[in-house]
Amino acid sequence: MKPIYIFQKMTLLVGICLIMVLTACEKEIKITGVASPIISLNDLRALFKGSAITLSESNMQGATSITGVVISDPANKNEPDGLVILQSFKRKILRGIALELGADSKNFQMGDSVIVNVSGKILDKKDGLTQILGLKASDITKVSTENAQKINFSATTFSDLFNNKEEFES
Repeated sequence: MKPIYIFQKMTLLVGICLIMVLTACEKEIKITGVASPIISLNDLRALFKGSAITLSESNMQGATSITGVVISDPANKNEPDGLVILQSFKRKILRGIALELGADSKNFQMGDSVIVNVSGKILDKKDGLTQILGLKASDITKVSTENAQKINFSATTFSDLFNNKEEFES
């Protein structure tokens, strides 16, 4: 074959590839919509970095609330004094958190499904528990009652439990 003929075919092939590459790119797609008003307990707990933090829409990815099922049981005296223990199962992860409510904690029974407005409240570790401080009963909306709590069975060792306290807390 003549060298000029090979050069023309190669030029044509490179040109076609270049056109395909340039036209194959999509323009940036803008994401629209509204952020979820609810943040998972796992994401909320991750905000705590060793010192108290005031919760806001900006540090909670646009969210203002958490949800979960009450697992503390004041009727059978199975509750820390003045606290409501909330658990949530999202993204196949079971997590919990303590809600400091004082005397109002008696208004929430085991199995109550609740939505808690945590915007402007304090996330801190107190008495060894990660807690949300500054809540009032009016910040909590009871959605339903007598919900089953999720039980998470996992085989682990004492050293695993000791080294991953945050994972098993609440």
